[in-house]
Amino acid sequence: MKPSSLALLVIGFLAIPSTRLQVQATVRVFADKNAFAYALGEAPQARVTFDDLPEGPISGTEFTNAGFVFSSPLPPPAGQLEVAPADFFWSSPYLNIGKRPYAAGDDGENDSLNIDILGEWTAAALEFVDAWFPGNAVTTITFYGRSSNVLYTVSAQNRNLSFIGIIADEPIQWIRINEAANDADDVGYDNFWLGNPAPVAVDAPALGIATVPEGVILRWPASVGDYRLEASDSVETGAWEPVQEAAVFENGFMTVILRADREVRFFRLRKAD
Repeated sequence: MKPSSLALLVIGFLAIPSTRLQVQATVRVFADKNAFAYALGEAPQARVTFDDLPEGPISGTEFTNAGFVFSSPLPPPAGQLEVAPADFFWSSPYLNIGKRPYAAGDDGENDSLNIDILGEWTAAALEFVDAWFPGNAVTTITFYGRSSNVLYTVSAQNRNLSFIGIIADEPIQWIRINEAANDADDVGYDNFWLGNPAPVAVDAPALGIATVPEGVILRWPASVGDYRLEASDSVETGAWEPVQEAAVFENGFMTVILRADREVRFFRLRKAD
């Protein structure tokens, strides 16, 4: 089949809300840092990194001017917050709980974190420093709104999640991270981010397709949040499967390039689980 005819095979898109997540329709979820930054645009923002802080224990209240208060659900020493130095699996200082990975007496157990957000911020994000070796922990992240309702919650296995951000239609009050497995895994945190973008109406994103020398390129607006591309050989069977190629942020769009190796293939977008 000639590549030029591939565009005629796309039936468009379906944006299907997940039924397995506690997420409101007005919450946009981002698993890509560049897409989150693009969605914030020039909105007021606050950031916390640990690059300029000395290594060692902290109280967690040093960052109130940026809108954050950090704490552990455990008392010290297991719940002691500290600035850990850059190492072989993270290139800059980061927030660690308890003893650091591979440090003397490493606990590698409960790395849960409570984050209280001060002020009227409707966007929040953070990065995860996962020192999986090997570990089988499940990390659960929950964002709460001003009225204590759950805006979004998601669980991930080790190293399945490196960034998470949301933009909501109400101020975000807390973020609670539960990572309590006793499995020698260790999780740290970095690059905390708040923002206040103007509210926007988010419709189901349009899925575009075009031919390229490598095959076909599919793209959709990055500002709508985390959608996943699915494909099927037939719209009648309902057998939709996730496209394994990862979407990449490029000029305001999430893009995926696929080889043109089938005569007929259909695509749709699904709101991320």
